[in-house]
Amino acid sequence: KVLRRAGYRVLAAADGPSALEIWSHQGNSVDLLLTDMVMPGGITGRELADDIRASHPELLTLFCSGYSVEFTELTALTEQERLLPKPFENKMLIKAVRELLDSVMPVERAHV
Repeated sequence: KVLRRAGYRVLAAADGPSALEIWSHQGNSVDLLLTDMVMPGGITGRELADDIRASHPELLTLFCSGYSVEFTELTALTEQERLLPKPFENKMLIKAVRELLDSVMPVERAHV
Protein backbone atom coordinates (compact mmCIF):
# COMPACT_ATOMS: atom_id res chain seq x y z
CA LYS A 1 0.00 0.00 0.00
CA VAL A 2 2.81 2.38 0.89
CA LEU A 3 4.56 1.96 -2.43
CA ARG A 4 1.33 2.21 -4.41
CA ARG A 5 0.50 5.49 -2.66
CA ALA A 6 4.00 6.69 -3.60
CA GLY A 7 3.18 6.03 -7.26
CA TYR A 8 4.86 2.68 -7.81
CA ARG A 9 3.21 -0.21 -9.64
CA VAL A 10 3.21 -3.17 -7.24
CA LEU A 11 2.68 -6.86 -7.94
CA ALA A 12 2.01 -8.50 -4.58
CA ALA A 13 2.51 -12.16 -3.67
CA ALA A 14 1.62 -13.95 -0.44
CA ASP A 15 4.65 -16.25 -0.53
CA GLY A 16 7.68 -17.34 -2.54
CA PRO A 17 5.90 -19.81 -4.85
CA SER A 18 3.26 -17.17 -5.65
CA ALA A 19 6.00 -14.64 -6.40
CA LEU A 20 7.63 -17.08 -8.82
CA GLU A 21 4.28 -17.61 -10.54
CA ILE A 22 3.76 -13.86 -10.92
CA TRP A 23 7.34 -13.52 -12.19
CA SER A 24 6.74 -16.18 -14.85
CA HIS A 25 3.91 -14.08 -16.29
CA GLN A 26 5.04 -10.49 -15.69
CA GLY A 27 8.75 -10.60 -14.91
CA ASN A 28 9.76 -8.50 -17.89
CA SER A 29 7.87 -5.54 -16.43
CA VAL A 30 9.52 -5.78 -13.00
CA ASP A 31 12.39 -3.43 -12.08
CA LEU A 32 12.80 -4.37 -8.43
CA LEU A 33 12.03 -7.29 -6.13
CA LEU A 34 11.07 -6.37 -2.57
CA THR A 35 11.10 -9.46 -0.40
CA ASP A 36 11.18 -10.42 3.23
CA MET A 37 13.90 -12.91 4.10
CA VAL A 38 11.52 -15.18 6.02
CA MET A 39 8.33 -16.05 4.16
CA PRO A 40 5.71 -18.77 4.15
CA GLY A 41 5.83 -21.31 1.36
CA GLY A 42 9.25 -22.83 1.96
CA ILE A 43 11.33 -20.31 0.01
CA THR A 44 13.48 -17.63 1.65
CA GLY A 45 13.88 -14.18 0.17
CA ARG A 46 17.45 -15.06 -0.82
CA GLU A 47 16.29 -18.22 -2.60
CA LEU A 48 13.55 -16.30 -4.39
CA ALA A 49 15.98 -13.64 -5.60
CA ASP A 50 18.52 -16.27 -6.68
CA ASP A 51 15.88 -18.25 -8.59
CA ILE A 52 14.75 -15.17 -10.49
CA ARG A 53 18.26 -13.88 -11.02
CA ALA A 54 19.25 -17.13 -12.71
CA SER A 55 17.37 -15.90 -15.79
CA HIS A 56 17.43 -12.14 -15.08
CA PRO A 57 20.78 -11.29 -13.47
CA GLU A 58 20.09 -7.56 -13.60
CA LEU A 59 17.16 -7.76 -11.14
CA LEU A 60 17.39 -5.26 -8.28
CA THR A 61 16.47 -6.67 -4.89
CA LEU A 62 15.55 -4.99 -1.63
CA PHE A 63 15.56 -7.50 1.23
CA CYS A 64 13.69 -6.75 4.46
CA SER A 65 14.44 -8.55 7.69
CA GLY A 66 14.10 -8.27 11.42
CA TYR A 67 16.93 -10.76 11.86
CA SER A 68 20.67 -10.14 11.97
CA VAL A 69 22.65 -10.10 8.73
CA GLU A 70 24.40 -13.34 9.68
CA PHE A 71 21.10 -15.16 10.23
CA THR A 72 19.60 -13.96 6.96
CA GLU A 73 22.46 -15.13 4.69
CA LEU A 74 22.96 -11.53 3.55
CA THR A 75 26.56 -11.01 4.61
CA ALA A 76 27.69 -10.26 1.03
CA LEU A 77 25.24 -8.09 -0.88
CA THR A 78 25.85 -7.32 -4.54
CA GLU A 79 25.61 -3.90 -6.18
CA GLN A 80 22.03 -4.79 -7.10
CA GLU A 81 20.97 -5.65 -3.56
CA ARG A 82 20.18 -3.75 -0.38
CA LEU A 83 18.97 -4.69 3.08
CA LEU A 84 16.31 -2.68 4.88
CA PRO A 85 16.31 -3.74 8.54
CA LYS A 86 12.97 -4.01 10.35
CA PRO A 87 11.29 -2.22 11.84
CA PHE A 88 11.24 0.70 9.41
CA GLU A 89 9.01 3.66 8.76
CA ASN A 90 7.06 4.07 5.51
CA LYS A 91 9.29 6.92 4.37
CA MET A 92 12.37 4.71 4.87
CA LEU A 93 10.87 2.06 2.57
CA ILE A 94 10.08 4.61 -0.13
CA LYS A 95 13.56 6.10 0.17
CA ALA A 96 15.27 2.68 -0.01
CA VAL A 97 13.32 1.72 -3.14
CA ARG A 98 14.05 5.04 -4.84
CA GLU A 99 17.76 4.94 -3.96
CA LEU A 100 18.17 1.39 -5.24
CA LEU A 101 16.40 2.20 -8.49
CA ASP A 102 18.45 5.37 -8.94
CA SER A 103 21.77 3.76 -8.01
CA VAL A 104 22.05 1.30 -10.86
CA MET A 105 19.33 2.00 -13.39
CA PRO A 106 19.51 4.41 -16.30
CA VAL A 107 17.33 7.45 -15.69
CA GLU A 108 14.84 6.49 -18.41
CA ARG A 109 14.11 3.11 -16.69
CA ALA A 110 14.09 4.37 -13.10
CA HIS A 111 10.48 5.42 -13.21
CA VAL A 112 7.67 5.61 -10.75
